[in-house]
Amino acid sequence: MKLGDGEETMFGLDNWVNGQQPKRQFPSLFMVARNKLRRVVDEGLWEDDQWSWCINWPRDCFSNGKGNCDAS
Repeated sequence: MKLGDGEETMFGLDNWVNGQQPKRQFPSLFMVARNKLRRVVDEGLWEDDQWSWCINWPRDCFSNGKGNCDAS
């Protein structure tokens, strides 16, 4: 899938990561996302012709010592 500028691609809901929805590939991350309706363009920015992700998670996903976002 070609993302273009990311304006029309929903970050968690569209099939853009290896042809799949990120919410299905990474359900724990999708579960803690603050806004599940954001577009790809809303989650990063272009700096010096290079894309940089700027995802703001609601908590430190690695604070549980497991290296993931599982609450348990």
